[in-house]
Amino acid sequence: MRKVTLQTVLCLFLSFSAVAENWFCPSLGLDSLVDAADRWQKRDGGIGFVVSDEFLFLLAACPAQFYAFMKTRPEILNSWLDQVEQLSGFTGSPQEKQEREVLLSTLVLEIKHKPGAKDDSSIRKRVLSKLETMCVRAADQPAPDPPCQRLKVKPQ
Repeated sequence: MRKVTLQTVLCLFLSFSAVAENWFCPSLGLDSLVDAADRWQKRDGGIGFVVSDEFLFLLAACPAQFYAFMKTRPEILNSWLDQVEQLSGFTGSPQEKQEREVLLSTLVLEIKHKPGAKDDSSIRKRVLSKLETMCVRAADQPAPDPPCQRLKVKPQ
């Protein structure tokens, strides 16, 4: 249920990212990033899955704030990028796997086509590189061989 809710909200923010940037990102988005980073550093067990998905959500909703924040916290960015495939790339069923593939593909397309600030370009490129090639797998299915490729999706 948690993953379905995340995927629905993520889709909505990808569809209406301009709305999110106007009211959510300047204050609540930054507060959410600070909170997520704090929980990421203290994570234990399954909370890593939740926080990793939250980082993806915040990246989709507030890319400028995400890149600026991660630039100031490289240790968070590095550890998240090292584990994002194992955490956000793991699903419970083949259907969830397909849904996650579509969401990641849409997010990658958004990152590619949405210009970022020049001083955030190295962070943006690192995140994009990881998300473009990370594999998504479902429980009880063989793991794919990396690097994986995103699906071809139409721009919104």
